[in-house]
Amino acid sequence: MAENKYLKKFIPEDYISGNSLIADYEGNISIVDNRITFAYLEFDAKVKINTNCLVLSKDTNDILDQEIYSFKGKNDDDSTYPVTFETLNYEFTGCVFNNNVNFNPLENSTATVDYCTFKKYFYINDEYDHDNKKIKINQIIIENSTFENDFGIYKAEINTIKIKNVDFEALSEFNEVVFQEEFDFREITYKGFTLFDKCIFNTKAEFEYIIFEKFTSFRGSMFNKGVTLDYTSGDKEINFFGINGLESKESKENTSRETYRIIKNNFEKIGNKIEANKYHALELDQKRRELEKNKWQNKLDYIVFKLHDLSSEHSTNWFLALFWIFIVSFFTNIWLSNELSINCLFKYINILSKIEDFGDSYLAMVFNKVSLGYLYYQFLTAVRKDTRK
Repeated sequence: MAENKYLKKFIPEDYISGNSLIADYEGNISIVDNRITFAYLEFDAKVKINTNCLVLSKDTNDILDQEIYSFKGKNDDDSTYPVTFETLNYEFTGCVFNNNVNFNPLENSTATVDYCTFKKYFYINDEYDHDNKKIKINQIIIENSTFENDFGIYKAEINTIKIKNVDFEALSEFNEVVFQEEFDFREITYKGFTLFDKCIFNTKAEFEYIIFEKFTSFRGSMFNKGVTLDYTSGDKEINFFGINGLESKESKENTSRETYRIIKNNFEKIGNKIEANKYHALELDQKRRELEKNKWQNKLDYIVFKLHDLSSEHSTNWFLALFWIFIVSFFTNIWLSNELSINCLFKYINILSKIEDFGDSYLAMVFNKVSLGYLYYQFLTAVRKDTRK
């Protein structure tokens, strides 16, 4: 992480006049168009971005908090001009925050953090604020930064969030957050507990080159357009209990076989055989999709895999296997020109029937017994899939 060579203590009196913040075109606090940039500043007191003001605390007790309701840019002749608050975008670069930071930006705002260090808590829509309601945020970008204490986003709807090359050294928590258009997390080390609980991903969740060093949870989250976990690693288990959406058509198109395998393995680690089997089936379904893309190069593998899928959905659907058992009996009766009666139908689902029952037709008998043997195995495996140890 780059060294803050020009780090300067933030002194409110240098920039604040009444309830207005005046910024230069260039400098530690600058305004260009509708972007306000805080560069290489060290904040000893709390910083809050609220929906109706910016709070730059003058001391750690909040007694002399300065609430800023208007922003002004400075012209070359030192005259000022107003900046529209409703569309103001915030950018912090090379800053150090020695106290808590709370972000609650306006719906159409963008917050960008780059090469910053956060010594205390960083919260968006602080869960301990009794007035915290669900907020909407346009874009959050965090890069090349370190969070030494807790990081949390609560009850928020975010259009775009990008986090890259960041160290989270304590708790990192997303709770009841809706991700709408883009979710891109790359090159991140989570050294503390990592929680994505009750979140809704309406875009593909991209996790690439992520290290989870402690317990991680996606409990109760919804993935509507798939997830990538191929390039993640961690020594502790990941809790996927109660997740939904990864069985949908769109999720299957955006989720790799390796990701389904990772989820399956984590359920197996905690002994949840039912959920493990569910994601085992999804893993195999992705294998089928891969074979279908190259079915002419892998003809035999594709045929066997397709047969396994059609007969029992890879040993997960006992009803489908039972259905095909009766279909085999039906075609055996047609082959032998028998009347289609209930007795005849049940007669040829009996795997212990004799050659005489097939009118001495060894071909019909082999077809019947081989098919039934395979299907009974699939039936029993599917029945036991959620109870075997």
